[in-house]
Amino acid sequence: MAPNLSLLESYRARPSQSLRDHLHGVATNAEQLVPADAESAYGDDWQTVMRALAWTHDAGKLTTYFQQYLESGERSHAPRDEHTYHGFVSALLAAHVLYSLDVSAAMRTAGFYAVARHHGVLPTVVAAHEEYAGNGSKVDSQYDAPRAQLQDIKQNAAPAGNALVTAASNGQLEWDGVLVDTPATYQKLLVDPKKLDEQFYETLLRAWSTLVCADKLDAAEIALPEGAQRPELERLRTTVAGLPAGKTPLEQTLNQLRSTAHEESYQQLLTSHREGDRLFQIELPTGFGKTLTGLRAALELAEQRNSRAIYALPYTSILDQVDDVCQEYLDVDPLSDRYTVHHHLADTRTTATESKEGTVVNDGSEALYAETWQAGLVLTTFTQLFESVAGPGNTQAMKIPALQDSVIILDEPQGIALEWWSLVGRLAAFLTREYDTTIIMMTATQPQIFEQAPSLPSPTSLTTVTDECVSFLESNPRVTFNLHDSTAGYLAGDDSSTLSYETAAETLSEMTTDGTTTLAIANTIESAATLTDTVFDHSRPCETTISLGADLEAFHQSSSLNVEDMTDEAAEAYLEFVSDGLATAGDGTVVVTLTTQLRPRDRKLLLAALRRLLDSEISTPFEGWSVMTISTQLIEAGVDVSFDRLYRDFAPVPALVQAAGRCNREFSGSTSPVTVWRLASANDATTVPPSELIYGQRSLLRPARQALASLQAEHGAAIPEAELISTGVKAYYGELHHQRRTSERSDRLVEHFNSAAGEPLRNASLIEDDYATQDVVLLCSTEDRQRYEEYQNLREAGKFSTAKTVFEELKPLVVTLRVDSDAGQSDQLLMRDAREATVEYDTVSGRGIGSSRSE
Repeated sequence: MAPNLSLLESYRARPSQSLRDHLHGVATNAEQLVPADAESAYGDDWQTVMRALAWTHDAGKLTTYFQQYLESGERSHAPRDEHTYHGFVSALLAAHVLYSLDVSAAMRTAGFYAVARHHGVLPTVVAAHEEYAGNGSKVDSQYDAPRAQLQDIKQNAAPAGNALVTAASNGQLEWDGVLVDTPATYQKLLVDPKKLDEQFYETLLRAWSTLVCADKLDAAEIALPEGAQRPELERLRTTVAGLPAGKTPLEQTLNQLRSTAHEESYQQLLTSHREGDRLFQIELPTGFGKTLTGLRAALELAEQRNSRAIYALPYTSILDQVDDVCQEYLDVDPLSDRYTVHHHLADTRTTATESKEGTVVNDGSEALYAETWQAGLVLTTFTQLFESVAGPGNTQAMKIPALQDSVIILDEPQGIALEWWSLVGRLAAFLTREYDTTIIMMTATQPQIFEQAPSLPSPTSLTTVTDECVSFLESNPRVTFNLHDSTAGYLAGDDSSTLSYETAAETLSEMTTDGTTTLAIANTIESAATLTDTVFDHSRPCETTISLGADLEAFHQSSSLNVEDMTDEAAEAYLEFVSDGLATAGDGTVVVTLTTQLRPRDRKLLLAALRRLLDSEISTPFEGWSVMTISTQLIEAGVDVSFDRLYRDFAPVPALVQAAGRCNREFSGSTSPVTVWRLASANDATTVPPSELIYGQRSLLRPARQALASLQAEHGAAIPEAELISTGVKAYYGELHHQRRTSERSDRLVEHFNSAAGEPLRNASLIEDDYATQDVVLLCSTEDRQRYEEYQNLREAGKFSTAKTVFEELKPLVVTLRVDSDAGQSDQLLMRDAREATVEYDTVSGRGIGSSRSE
């Protein structure tokens, strides 16, 4: 007999919703989030399991304790506060229901923790097991509250309780079978996690994240779509097919290689996927069309599978350019239900979200829905992706169900922190097995992460033209890598061989003349800022040298243009603003300094202005001027700019290759020089060079030293481009993996994953800092101050959903600062006003505020 669910109507899940409606809604959502034929690693039917968890997760709300608390907002009427909580008692009922359904012992245990923590985060399960099922009076006393709660339901809500457990168990359990007076007996249903295998945490992650997502969506009254709403793929197909073949023989050959890679990549992906492959790679040199090639391949497979594509990158600083490509070639809006841009500084919302009643939602639920990654195309960072899969917070967990059948592009995977490489391989095994996810590694310098993972097959290559592209570069080199004397000395064994900033600045000034363009990439913010200062200290009195960032604050104060929405227009206006303020006419040098310490709004404007200065087809007030750009690593991957020459502080080989991709991208004229030098310390407090501070003498620099020394022995100080991107990269990664014994060593993060240690995984970060940091919103204009005041007023008024929406507009003003660890960090967003005498925000480099000087 079907359960009489109307008995649950008189109980409230929340003031605005009955318990019956909520449990039914969560069950419906969970059913949509899990494929009909999906089985767990232990052979359990996921639909059956999630139905059980959905119907039991709020069972504790049937108590008079909770219902009175919901009505009054007070817990004082209950014997103890714990009597009004519902997670633990609901989890015990969930375990019993799963037992009645004859699921595996591992799934029973996973289901218990999923329900117990559905409003929280996953624990380290070994420790939690001692809490719930250990020996001693403290553990026994924990069951006093569930006993009282179950007895209360028996006395006051038994018919409703019977309807609930009957619905959850498909009729296999009734309320009379519940251990009302002896709930501690349920400890026996929980398996000691030490006896569980490596797939337990995978199972727990899926059960918990699905329940969390289903629960939050129903509470926000958001209806799940019927399948992913993807961008119109035909637009991308048509646009790519219409790209010009090229005017010169060189352009024609280059574009033919790009076209071949593009076509065969998506075709090979579809074919190999049908044959069972799930791991792939696209390896092409910079400038050979990887972005469109990977995007097309992923969307073709996503369309075939009625799923979504997730495009992940290492840095937010290069994500904007891929966003521009997506919007241009796919005609998508980041706020639509087809496309989501998700990183910590993005305005991550999905507008026009329909509620279950069909009305449009325009409150904080827009951001909540975007967190679920239900869009057909998601652009995000490695941090958002991998931290959400490994050790997610409660809201982060909402995106995990969307990984089902998805196609994930990992663009520039060498940017993944070395300490995470083994875990990323483990996560790939989890996602491909549990969620049938497809993963594409895409870069010019493959780091061989999957090849070194013991449980993974080698990725299938999607293109056959990689060697042809290298051969093309042998015949038509864009750059030559020149080893500076400071680097040559270091390769020869002299650790003290460095270059002073005075000499480096003089070289940059001498080489950046007569309308030429130069890029110098430093390894730290302090190094970039010091190099900038030294360039101005040594500028020739007879020449005009200006900093493009110096007028940013004045421009923001005078302009009403929205940099985020009207970037090109703002960049054009800013160049005019800077030009109008010049005291003298004539040519000179524009110096552009880019660091991550600049506010995102300022960095975005400077990059847009720089692109205009470098584009020969765009007229600017600085025609005939030379352009010198001094940047940290933020510019070296994915930023579509091209310079006449490049200077790169010593770094791992892949970083040198990526940097060179910002030089002579269009194969114009003669081969351009890429000089690799080794800058001295920029800090009086240490003699350690910036390269060593960032990359470490042993971990990343030793294999770079060996690979470059080997190439130097064969080619001398001038290393051909094709040699470095092929032989050099392979030698570097071969030595790196040999040095780390990657395939043999145990890995701390992998051990945490395999042992279901939720807490250390949640605390692990892809962005490892050796110092404490603090997010600060930096106000420079009247509009900034008005927006911040609005945000504060909304928070003080308790209007947190609206305040969160306003905060999205403040994100482009947020910088992350180094702070004194003794002073501690604040959980609140701090504010600094550029008008204050104590705030020194240097818009040239971002240096000054908070005395933050490290990258």
